[in-house]
Amino acid sequence: MCWEGKAKNRKVAKRNIPVKKLLYKDHTSPYKGFRYVSGKQYKEELHPHSLWNDDTRISLTNGLHCYSNKCITKEIHHDGERYIGVFPPLFSSIGNFFQNVFFGRSIGFCLCPYNERRHILVTGFIPVGSVYYENKDGEIVSERLVLAIPKEK
Repeated sequence: MCWEGKAKNRKVAKRNIPVKKLLYKDHTSPYKGFRYVSGKQYKEELHPHSLWNDDTRISLTNGLHCYSNKCITKEIHHDGERYIGVFPPLFSSIGNFFQNVFFGRSIGFCLCPYNERRHILVTGFIPVGSVYYENKDGEIVSERLVLAIPKEK
């Protein structure tokens, strides 16, 4: 997963920051293949890279990636499957527009579509004192993360 945003978006958490994270149902990250355990604090160093020889825009491929609770989750049905899309906060008022573009040529502005049979969206938080970056779409990368993974039924 790759995060892009402005270097000035670097923050230090003054409180626990609530977040969402996409995992496979076995609690493994779809991007890194790493298996998460509920309640455990994870840490990974952040190494921002400048984009286009411009120190104001950066990219982060490392760190712990997640979504802001400002992001909108919307259920979408297609061909008998149930999908959930994670959308940037500014698109919350568009409503069913996403269902029309999600399975067309464009995913629209969906940050992360996932299939309910294979994936889960879990909650968690970025702990107080953690360095993190958040872009305008609500995508976050942090140096520390704690997830609350529900027990399987």
